[in-house]
Amino acid sequence: PIGESMLPYMVGLLERHGLLDAVREQGYVVKRGGEFIDPTGTKFFRAGVFRADFAKTGDGRHHETFQVERSHFDRVNLDQARAAGATVREGAQVVGLLEEGGRVVGVRYREGGVEREERARYVVDATGRAGVVANRFGLRRMIEDLRMVAVFHHRDGLDEAH
Repeated sequence: PIGESMLPYMVGLLERHGLLDAVREQGYVVKRGGEFIDPTGTKFFRAGVFRADFAKTGDGRHHETFQVERSHFDRVNLDQARAAGATVREGAQVVGLLEEGGRVVGVRYREGGVEREERARYVVDATGRAGVVANRFGLRRMIEDLRMVAVFHHRDGLDEAH
């Protein structure tokens, strides 16, 4: 499973959109800080390490966040959107973008072998790294120093035979 290490800012977004209680109910690991390491000491942090204590972020900010399993977290959000009245299409494949006046106003999709169109005031490109809309409009900008990030965690007392 792919994990997602969220930052405290996300907690505010979840709260604002009425999702925080549903996320808390999932029992995800609560994070109160993090450690970021640059072994070269040249790209990000001159000292080679940056420790973030979320309790020191200031008043009015969230002092914790979550470590989530991405597929489970996405399902929780999708189910909450459906419960709030969103039209959800699972198993459909987007085959094209509907454009008007230089903006995306909908999608053309295939579902059950039939092509259809769906228009919306807002179209969210949730294609992740594929960035379909960003690539279509030439909006993708890579920051070379941030192209590679690895996260690991040390644990003690695990039986590695399982």
